[in-house]
Amino acid sequence: PDASIESQEKWLGSIQSETTRMAGLVGNLLFLAKIDAGEIHLEPEELRITELLEGMCMERETALFEAGKQLDYEMTPSLVYTGDWKRIQQMMNALLDNAEQYTPEGGSIRVVVNRDRKLRLRIVVSNTGEPISSEDLTKIFDRFYRADPSRARETGGYGLGLCVARSIAELHGGTIEASSANGVNVFTALLGALETDVDKIDKKRAKKSS
Repeated sequence: PDASIESQEKWLGSIQSETTRMAGLVGNLLFLAKIDAGEIHLEPEELRITELLEGMCMERETALFEAGKQLDYEMTPSLVYTGDWKRIQQMMNALLDNAEQYTPEGGSIRVVVNRDRKLRLRIVVSNTGEPISSEDLTKIFDRFYRADPSRARETGGYGLGLCVARSIAELHGGTIEASSANGVNVFTALLGALETDVDKIDKKRAKKSS
């Protein structure tokens, strides 16, 4: 009865951490169950995707720097993409979380956003760290699969993030592929909806408002 919040801070922190982990697990399981049942429907809109993704990277820079990890990003300016921002944000967070978890202190993460020859949106998230074996590369997007199960508690995941990310890419008519070479692990998302440019969107909106 005489315990203070300060004296119980360690245990309260553990409870909060485990609650966050469980909420993430339940959320991912519910999302995948809805995918299986065909109950996930996209709400596409024209997005200033360069600005939005750049904002996500900027939000993570400080925390990564404090953890001794470097984040670099290179993005083609003024790209506009038609897609569901809530889901794309969910996909991007999963890719960034994965990169952060498996980048050692002193390592680096790099994000590149551009478009390929077919004008598909391409998002590449790479990180330095332990290489992914060829066997793991064929399974890494499977549900609950972890290349190193012993790190589950350390990284706080359940092996669902990459599965969720690929499912979201597929909902957008694309996919995500993984590769590993020379100490760099690369995850490349290609989204299939067509892009346009910011000027065209601004002109279209101006006509609607007038």
